[in-house]
Amino acid sequence: MTDIDKQINKQGRDIALKLQSLMALVEQDYNEHEPCLVCNEKFKHHIDKLPCNSDTERKQIVRRDRWGNTKEKNHGTS
Repeated sequence: MTDIDKQINKQGRDIALKLQSLMALVEQDYNEHEPCLVCNEKFKHHIDKLPCNSDTERKQIVRRDRWGNTKEKNHGTS
């Protein structure tokens, strides 16, 4: 893969992440079951129920049981 191809792929991914973020804001009530492009967790598990901002800025993951109790988990790179 050439440098130009890598730059195109990086810019394409940045655009895809920005578009996902924008659509998540617009349809926030309906998108909680959509998977995040960065961490593949559903938006409903993110602390603010919005997708991660970038590959380097991941959101904190919060799990809730059926009674509404939360179980927080820091989302590190793996």
